[in-house]
Amino acid sequence: TWDRLVNYNFDTYLEYSNTFQDSHNLSGTGGMQLQSSSTNGADVTGEVFPNDSFTQLNSAAEFTSAGGYETNYRFLAFFGRASYDYKGRYFLETTARYEGSSRFGSDSRYGFFPSVSAGWVPSEESFFPESDVLSYLKLRGSFGITGNAGISNFASRGLFDASSYAGNSGLNSSQTPNPSLQWEQTQEFNFGVDYEFFDRRISGNVDYYRKTTNDLLLNVNVPSTTGFLVQTRNVGKVRNWGMEFLLETQNITQDDFRWSSSFNISFNRNEAVDLSDQVITGGFINQAREGEPIGVFYGLEYAGVDPEDGDALFYVNEKNENGEVIDSETTTDNAGEANRVVIGNPNPDFIGGLSNTVEYKGFQLRTLFSFDYGSEIFGGCDE
Repeated sequence: TWDRLVNYNFDTYLEYSNTFQDSHNLSGTGGMQLQSSSTNGADVTGEVFPNDSFTQLNSAAEFTSAGGYETNYRFLAFFGRASYDYKGRYFLETTARYEGSSRFGSDSRYGFFPSVSAGWVPSEESFFPESDVLSYLKLRGSFGITGNAGISNFASRGLFDASSYAGNSGLNSSQTPNPSLQWEQTQEFNFGVDYEFFDRRISGNVDYYRKTTNDLLLNVNVPSTTGFLVQTRNVGKVRNWGMEFLLETQNITQDDFRWSSSFNISFNRNEAVDLSDQVITGGFINQAREGEPIGVFYGLEYAGVDPEDGDALFYVNEKNENGEVIDSETTTDNAGEANRVVIGNPNPDFIGGLSNTVEYKGFQLRTLFSFDYGSEIFGGCDE
């Protein structure tokens, strides 16, 4: 087997920074970035050698397989950033990135991804009351758009494979083209508060975020009469929102002995807002369905055991023509008569962690405890 991977990365940028009147701090960066990756390889397998002393392929009595491959991709981006702050009280930053990828269609190869953020530190204002309790307070907010290009290198192209029949070589179409395939984009809004109490003995932050992902890059089912089963397209919308909390404490701060703790917890909710009437399956019974969290369990709803014969019972969950359940009480011991419905959600209600760091005369001990709560588990078994 022989494989070769060649990566080229070229970055160039210009930076600027200056301070005006000892109060106004301005900085900026602009530049471009080029990334190119090419991979190719070949393999051949031979069997039946005279003995272990012969290790070259030309000593094999039979060649059983041979193959080769080649793939590549490129990214080209132009970017800029400008930031400003006034006396450490007011902050403003904006960024922009214009990026293209060879993975997307010729009609929509480039995407524009801007962002803006602002912050204010009320504790630095003259009107903020002096206190030994609350020593620092900062309010901040941001909005930005990011792109995702996590697809195969030639997902937008019409592809052909070599084939053979009756000793003759030929071509067969292996992928239908999609010249309009473009970047998946995520818009995110964030608002947060940073705080410090008792001269930084207690610090942390609180964040609220809301993310909406549009133009999802998905393999969409297409009519088999086209000669294909799926095509990579931009379809649908997914939304995530939630809150995150971080609390850090300096419990003991002596010269020889220090003990600090950190606790975090986050609450996230998500929903498949629009999948263009697609149902995406993954795993055993996990699905992405419109109006439901990502990865819900979709299957027969277990109703217990029939006390007369010990057979498993299932809720029929009779549905109307719109797919809505109109009878959720009737049961049956015939699984073929029951309808599949959403029976669980694997996403946790919240996740978090607690860490402690203890230092004594150059020795350090760290502990970490993580947890999640509320995620449902499907317990399946084979008969």
